[in-house]
Amino acid sequence: MTITKSVLDSLALSLVYSVVIMLIDTGVLLVIYQELTEVVSYLSLVMLAEGGLGLIVGGFIGMNSPIISRIEEDFFHIKPQKPKDRKELEKQAKTLVITGIILTIISLLLSIV
Repeated sequence: MTITKSVLDSLALSLVYSVVIMLIDTGVLLVIYQELTEVVSYLSLVMLAEGGLGLIVGGFIGMNSPIISRIEEDFFHIKPQKPKDRKELEKQAKTLVITGIILTIISLLLSIV
């Protein structure tokens, strides 16, 4: 039950992030281009780029957090990460990946229009 709640919480948070990003992008593009047809075509491209960036950064954080932690310990003599901190970092990475997926899907749907 807690796994389902965690996934639903991440999905809801990612949807909110995606809507906020889409509204900001739309506002900026409306100011720049002032024509709805151009805004939609550029919005699709911008959101695809942002979605890809979210996927790359989220994947990097999620996959490499133990490696990065070890490098920090060895080279910079930083105290090891606590498991709680690592868990929080992985949660943030999961939210970034889900947001990237949502942005990519929305951009693909916009490109159809």
